[in-house]
This record gives sequence, structure tokens and C-alpha cells, in this order.
Amino acid sequence: MIVFFELATYKLFGSTYLVTVLLYKFAFIAPYAIVLSFAKTSMHRVWVVFFISCLFLFCAITIHRGNPQGYDVFLPCLLVLFLYCARSGVAAASKASKLKYAVLAGVCLSLAELTRPFMIYLVPL
Repeated sequence: MIVFFELATYKLFGSTYLVTVLLYKFAFIAPYAIVLSFAKTSMHRVWVVFFISCLFLFCAITIHRGNPQGYDVFLPCLLVLFLYCARSGVAAASKASKLKYAVLAGVCLSLAELTRPFMIYLVPL
């Protein structure tokens, strides 16, 4: 999946900058921002999750500085997006919204499975 996007951006724009730099940075930060929306039930939870996310983000930046592999960043992003879409689909009021979130959750889960070979064992869970 990642190679497909890199190849597509290279063919369209002549560079993989869009995927290897911009999308990589988005996928690196997005899970920490999405997790904040899970904790919005109380302000205390938001602050706790915010500080834990900042700590994890700092540690992830320190680790990835030595080994910046794209699939290590895209997998957690896709899994958190799957959880977000699944949760939003359950909470949606209309059938159209439920269907939209179900399709988005399925796309995120299938893309996560295509990112790493061991995900085939985790998808049934």
C-alpha cells in the first residue's frame, strides 16, 4: 500500500515527498490527536491522555530518529483510524452515517492489514 502511494506520487509529481515526508508526519501525529477524542468524556481524562500522548510522542520521535520506517508509522495510524470510525459508526444516528463509517472502518482495517504481514493474524481479533 505504501509503495503504491509512493509510486503514484512519483508518477504524478516527480517526487515521493508527499508520502515520505508529509503523509509520514501526518501519520506520526494523527493517532495521538485521535486518541484525545476518545477521552473527551471528562476534562480530567483529556488532560491525562494529553500528557501521556505527549510523553509517547516524545519517545516515538526519539526512537524513529534512528530508524525512520514508514510502515511503523502508518500501521498505528490506520488502526486508530479504524477504532475511531468503528466507534463513530456505532454512535451515528442515521443509517447513511453508519454505512459511511462502516466502509471507512473497513478501508482502514484492510489498509492496516496490507501494511504489515503479521496483521493477517490480528484482523480476526
